[in-house]
Amino acid sequence: MRNRSRLYFKTRYRLSLVLVIVLLTSAGSGAFAGAELTLVKDGLPAAHIVVAAGLDREAKPGDPKQATDAAWASRNVWDAATELQHYVEKMSGARLPIVTDERPPRGALVLVGRSRLTDEIPGLDIPTGRTKNLQDEGFVIWCKGERLVLAGNDTPPYRGTRYAVCKMLNRLGVRWFMPGEFGEVVPTKNSIGVKEVVVREGPSFAIRDYWAHGRGNMNAERKEWKIHNKMNPGIAGWYGVPGDGSIVPLLPPKEEVEVHPEWFALLRDGTRNPGMPCMTNPEVIQYVTERIKEEARQGARGWAFSAADGTPRCYCENCRKMSPGFDGFGANPRDPMPQASITTEWIYFANSILKEVNKEFPDFVIATNGYANRDIPPELPPELGDLGKSGNLVIMFANIWACTIHSYADEHCWQMQHHGEMVRRWCKLCDKVWRYGYLYTMLITKDTLTPMVHKDRVDMPLLKKWGLWGFFDSDVAAWCMTGIPTHIVRARLEWDTETDVDAFLDDFYGKWYGRAAKPAKAFFEALDNAFATSKEHGHEDVFLPQIYTERLIRKLGRSIRKAERLAETETEKLHVRMDRLMYDCICHFMAFEKAKQDCDYAAAIERADRMLEIRKELSQINEFLYYQPYPVCDMVWKRRGMLSELRKMSGPVGDLLAVLPEEARFRTDPHDDGIFERWMEPAFDDSDWRTMRTTAGWQSQGLRDKQGRPYRGLAWYRTSVEVPATHRRVVLYAPAIVNEAWVWVNGSYAGHRPYRVEWFRPHQFEMDVSGMIKPGQKNQITFRVLCNTRLFGVNGIYNRMFLYAGEDNPIARMAEMGGAEAPVIEKATAKEVDIRPVPDAGEYQVWMSPHEDGRGAKLLARSSARSTEPVRSIPELPAGEVTYLFASYNDAEGKISKPSKPFAVDLRP
Repeated sequence: MRNRSRLYFKTRYRLSLVLVIVLLTSAGSGAFAGAELTLVKDGLPAAHIVVAAGLDREAKPGDPKQATDAAWASRNVWDAATELQHYVEKMSGARLPIVTDERPPRGALVLVGRSRLTDEIPGLDIPTGRTKNLQDEGFVIWCKGERLVLAGNDTPPYRGTRYAVCKMLNRLGVRWFMPGEFGEVVPTKNSIGVKEVVVREGPSFAIRDYWAHGRGNMNAERKEWKIHNKMNPGIAGWYGVPGDGSIVPLLPPKEEVEVHPEWFALLRDGTRNPGMPCMTNPEVIQYVTERIKEEARQGARGWAFSAADGTPRCYCENCRKMSPGFDGFGANPRDPMPQASITTEWIYFANSILKEVNKEFPDFVIATNGYANRDIPPELPPELGDLGKSGNLVIMFANIWACTIHSYADEHCWQMQHHGEMVRRWCKLCDKVWRYGYLYTMLITKDTLTPMVHKDRVDMPLLKKWGLWGFFDSDVAAWCMTGIPTHIVRARLEWDTETDVDAFLDDFYGKWYGRAAKPAKAFFEALDNAFATSKEHGHEDVFLPQIYTERLIRKLGRSIRKAERLAETETEKLHVRMDRLMYDCICHFMAFEKAKQDCDYAAAIERADRMLEIRKELSQINEFLYYQPYPVCDMVWKRRGMLSELRKMSGPVGDLLAVLPEEARFRTDPHDDGIFERWMEPAFDDSDWRTMRTTAGWQSQGLRDKQGRPYRGLAWYRTSVEVPATHRRVVLYAPAIVNEAWVWVNGSYAGHRPYRVEWFRPHQFEMDVSGMIKPGQKNQITFRVLCNTRLFGVNGIYNRMFLYAGEDNPIARMAEMGGAEAPVIEKATAKEVDIRPVPDAGEYQVWMSPHEDGRGAKLLARSSARSTEPVRSIPELPAGEVTYLFASYNDAEGKISKPSKPFAVDLRP
């Protein structure tokens, strides 16, 4: 009978059939036309809550993996009963008594959880049990005569009875829009009644959870919010969550590298990585297998492991032979090997261990992750042909590189199309694939509101169709980043992909904003639509200025102002205030971006400070609106960058000489013609080149195809700028160039900024161009840029550049003070140099340059002390390279002079 009921229940739920005969809720006058069961009448209790006798009301089961069935069910049922009691009292003032089924009273009874009384109701079929795929979750609401049943599957890790109570309260008008009492909406009702009803529900996805940092009561309140919205906190860990580096405890100790180096991953330099196994070595596979078997013998039902964060790999012959040799998703074509896909080798490693463990423990499950260089699904050799058929493999799919603002169905977003194809392939290979997504949209730079309702309402039904098992996502404790609508819609769709999202949101806006609902809805929908229709792609704030257009900001402002006028109650006004602050943050962000691109760093800092003040106010309203546990590349980090830039423009590092024009002549160079045709020469005719802004990436200026793929490869920028005369070093500063750059000034080669992976910000480029600048004249500056990233969101030069005057240039300074040149005091190949000032020599400076004419001179030593103690500069003189040392000298009166021998220089080879 139990198996038949379970099969019936599972079939009903998989087809997403929810039968609702009728549910009546009433308020105010207490009139219940045809009501079958009354909970509260005229502010007085009219029913009893009944639970099974023998419940352990003090049970604290903790982790569902460690809990007994009895303790877990006791906690669920008791929490559900007390919650029902609490909210009914909060609505009506009436406190329903809680009794057991041993001697239930007469009259209306609310049966919470399975009990003797529910067992007596024929055909009730409360879901129970637990199968390997965790598809048994769900609940029943049944009302007839004087009985109301609120019960569900309370087998660990399920919380069915709690969901039944939450569903009932939701139908009575209770809402949980944010964690904690702050996010509750509880109506006032003088009487509460329920008509005959049968509701059976089960989730669309088995795994429904996310994690975020918290402090104080935040984690507890977040957990309750998840349960109220029918998520299941902790369920992802039922078989284990493969965290970064979790393979390490299973590996042999580091000391074994000396004894068995072949067990560990071979690096490019011939050394071994003690934190990464050789994925094809049979001995290390056997070693890990035995370690996991030990855990299984101790009662573990599953285990999870993953490689370290980043892109670890093994370069040994066997691993490379097994690999199909695919570049990783987003790999650097300039050197694709470190980011090449290792999914096939890694899954071979995991599946080989699983097969051996299953020989002794047939139901044991292993979870691993498809992340970084393991996200592309494997190409299966014959020995992996049965991947996933045992039902004992769990894959955590985490494609961190893909665009975060578009849906899988967006035909203009190649990134999400590829992401979706990977999901479908993984789900075809394995029946337990859950997604580790990044819910904060902007992965690193989390500054402004980016709602994603458009994305979730399209993606969730597709993921259900493709066979995804569920979600255990990463989020931040800052709801101002994506907004309340995104959070509640996502939770709702994880439970039921057939939700009418528009009706669901209308309910939210009406209950949260009151009379201000219409403009509040317009505000979020306009912003959400801007992201849905954007042709930008990526996952960082670098493209946000292209989305937050002036037209959009004006439209958002009108909605906010209208909402402020319409809000009546203090609660409504507070809710609108939250949106006002999020809107103001967008406005300040855009003003910050404009000031930054104008090189007005002082103004940018002021805007950054205002954004930080807004965050404080949001956090004071509610901690969930903004809480940041540790520094990331957000506005604090950006402010620090602006301060660094400001120091280059107005001391103490330097002083501004000239801001380079925002627009430059631009040409792509797919065949690398520019080097040979000398596109860097001032006389080169660039009249047929297009114009490109240096304040946005290529993809934002049209260099992309219909699917959003940007141009990848070489491109050239040519610009000119007038530079005033100065005796100081002239430094070219480019705050942001992706990925690699070469520079010429007036046709002379100035230098090279090596390749930098786009994830490692900032992307600055700084070099001394003193010897090439022509003071008082127009100077031609040419950049050759290689950008091969397609995923980041910008390409090429994307921040305004400038020239600043740095430390004194000894050559120019001496010439300015009387035509004398700074003396070359030595040239040598050396590792160390001791510089001893002659007594009473006054202030001196010693410079190093790789050029005899002093170009690119770097200050080695400066002193005004009249001392014979040596000033030693060990790392400044590269061994084996010819280095020139220059002296500039002030005598006791402060005049620059050219003494015959002001220094004693001791070079040490």
